[in-house]
Amino acid sequence: VRTVTFTTPRAVTRSHARHFRSVRARHEMEVRSVLREAQRQRGKPYSYGGAGPRAFDCSGLVMYVFSKAVGRALPHNAAAQYHSVVHIKRSKVQPGDLVFQESGGVPYHVGIYAGHGKWWHAPHSGTTVRKQRIYHGHKYYGRVLTTGFAKHHKH
Repeated sequence: VRTVTFTTPRAVTRSHARHFRSVRARHEMEVRSVLREAQRQRGKPYSYGGAGPRAFDCSGLVMYVFSKAVGRALPHNAAAQYHSVVHIKRSKVQPGDLVFQESGGVPYHVGIYAGHGKWWHAPHSGTTVRKQRIYHGHKYYGRVLTTGFAKHHKH
């Protein structure tokens, strides 16, 4: 009886490691870009249907930030945005991910997770774009950035 052993050539593992580092670096750069762009919108007024650059509603803010920061097109509606992103568990949420509030299973409000339990969002009439602690309520989570990274590299 012969024993056959399969090994992965070092060049292949080095190449995979280089690729992984490259994808991770791109993901981190996109996250920084999205969070910087969200911060630039701080203080701009909420306006129903607003998609920037002077005023925003919640999904308009998300749409504008992702388009401006990383060239990603998203629809202008929280539920449509939810259905256009990779869904993730709460335990996997990272800065740059989307946080959705839902009622009856339908997402109606969206913001960008900023880390440490806070998000960037345009809350409602009479308020401005702000970073604040995520308040209670039913939540869904989604990932826009580097979809290949999100699907193939578990954290």
